[in-house]
Amino acid sequence: MIRITLKIVLMLGLLAVLIVSVAGCTSNTANTTPTPTQTQTGSTGNGSTQYNAVTYANAYLNDNIKPAFLGQTIVSANVHENGSKGATISVVIQNTTEYNITTTISLNVQQFSSTNDATAAFNARSVGDTLSMPSSTAMENPASAAYKDTTGNAPTVSNSGYAINGEQISTITQQGEFVTWGTSSFN
Repeated sequence: MIRITLKIVLMLGLLAVLIVSVAGCTSNTANTTPTPTQTQTGSTGNGSTQYNAVTYANAYLNDNIKPAFLGQTIVSANVHENGSKGATISVVIQNTTEYNITTTISLNVQQFSSTNDATAAFNARSVGDTLSMPSSTAMENPASAAYKDTTGNAPTVSNSGYAINGEQISTITQQGEFVTWGTSSFN
């Protein structure tokens, strides 16, 4: 019983760290006209949009997930392309110092052609989730850092939400035209 209670406390603490790190400024107000850097983050030479879901996923992994688990062993961390506008992130983390808990994170990243489209997808996917409260303006927002690392700009829209289902947490975040969703489980 104590082990289960400690796992739940650890899980809720981890949730708080992840939510605070991605919450930023929570808003459902999107740009009505996306800027070129929101839909085109590099020139392909032929005027077509260059999608950067894999670049964003790598930045999200390095700027958001890894710092949240400092002092723990990252057993594996992978980013894979999932179509031209998508990527997946999978991470396994072992906490051998306390309670020997393994955390498995599986996320999907999708880049939309506009912030408005991403907000619509976020709103559709986050139905039933608890929407996160804005973090303090004094706190750094690593997810925004991932967006800035990818596009060179701060996101104009940041949304996040979560749902707790036993020993699994479902999360969703939006940073500009990127929506990231998936689960974290603990055992």
